[in-house]
Amino acid sequence: MKMTGGRMPLQSRPGLAHQSASGGHPCNLQLMSGLKNATELCLVRWLNAPASADRRGIMLRTRWIMLAVLFIARTAMALQFQTVGSSAPLLVGQLGLSYADIGTLIGLYLLPGVVIALPGGLLGQRFGINVVLGGLVLMVIGGVITGFATTLGMLSLGRLVSGTGAVLLNVLLTKLLADWFTDRSVTAALAILVTSWPLGIGAGLAGGHAVAGTFGWP
Repeated sequence: MKMTGGRMPLQSRPGLAHQSASGGHPCNLQLMSGLKNATELCLVRWLNAPASADRRGIMLRTRWIMLAVLFIARTAMALQFQTVGSSAPLLVGQLGLSYADIGTLIGLYLLPGVVIALPGGLLGQRFGINVVLGGLVLMVIGGVITGFATTLGMLSLGRLVSGTGAVLLNVLLTKLLADWFTDRSVTAALAILVTSWPLGIGAGLAGGHAVAGTFGWP
């Protein structure tokens, strides 16, 4: 091996040949690794950007439809709440209930909120809209039980089941609205949703007794 000026050529020095082939000094290797990681991160973000934009576009196009669905659901909840109160004369006459029993049945619809509201919020954080769907199912089941009940006990059970579903639904409505409406339109969306409750109460007062009188109880 030839020496140049008493020194070994660069390519012949142990370890330096490997560094030259792989990018040079260890600092250069770290820099290249950092640039590689940064490039990969930018590429991943770029690839995901169209999907995120598409999802946001779909949400913007469908959020008013979802608001209409939530409006109908909350109107149905208010209508169901008012059903017993508007049908009180029929329940007293046909099932032999007292007006104190009617007041108890009205209150039982809201009673589950004392226990279910906080766990319902925690479930909503974990399962999202599935909790809303579960609440709607419970409202339907409770409504069927109440509609076919002939005793105070069955009526109470139906009201408790319906009320549990209503609490699960009511807890998450505002949260869903805040997710879908992130701009100035959130104020209009909340105003529309709030209108559903008095609309359902009014519809229950106006038509509940007539419907129950036409079809009977049960």
